[in-house]
Amino acid sequence: AKSTRRTFTIAIAYGSGYLLGGAIFKRLEAEAPNSRMIISHVDALTDIPRLLREQKVDIAITKSNIVDPMLEIEFCLEFKIAVAVRKGHPRITQDPTVEELHREKYLWVHDSTHESEVPEFQDFIRKAEEAIQLEVPSVSTVPVLLSQTDLVALMPWSFIERMKDCYPIEAYQLPFQQLTNHSVLTWHRSFSQDPAL
Repeated sequence: AKSTRRTFTIAIAYGSGYLLGGAIFKRLEAEAPNSRMIISHVDALTDIPRLLREQKVDIAITKSNIVDPMLEIEFCLEFKIAVAVRKGHPRITQDPTVEELHREKYLWVHDSTHESEVPEFQDFIRKAEEAIQLEVPSVSTVPVLLSQTDLVALMPWSFIERMKDCYPIEAYQLPFQQLTNHSVLTWHRSFSQDPAL
C-alpha cells in the first residue's frame, strides 16, 4: 500500500465529505502517501452496488444499509439529528417545542432523509419536509445560508458542532426520542483482497 500510486474514489452521501473527508485523507496519506483521493457525491443509493462492482467507486459511505449480497459493510459513524439556526434567531433561542418547530420554514439538503422507527419523529419529519423553503445540493452550503436567514435546518449534531467553529450558528436538541443513526462504510466483496484497497 505504501508504494501504490492509485487514485481512490470515495462516494460520501449527504455531507459530501464535510465531516469525514479530512480524516479519511489523513489516513490515506499516512498509509499510501503516493496515492490520490477523489470524494464523489452519492446521487442515488440504488447506483452504489453498480458503481462499486464496476470500480467507478472504491468505497461508499452512506446512511442506509444497502441490501446486496456482494457488498460488505462496516459501521463507521453514529449520529443524532439536531436543530440548527443562526445565532440571534428571532424565535428559536433554546431547545424548541414541537409547536415551535411546526411554525418554522426549513432549509433542506437535497435527497437527505431522516428515518426513524419513532412515529412522532417520523410525523415531524414529514411536516418539516412540507415546510421546506430552500433546498440546497450539499450540507457545506447550509451554515452560510443559515447564518443569513431565519430558516431552520435539521442535521447531525456532529456536523453542527463542527460548523459552529466557523459560522454564527447554534445547535439545539429536538423534542423527540430518536434512535441513533449510523453511517456505513461499503465496498464490493470481490475487491476485499485487493492490497491497495
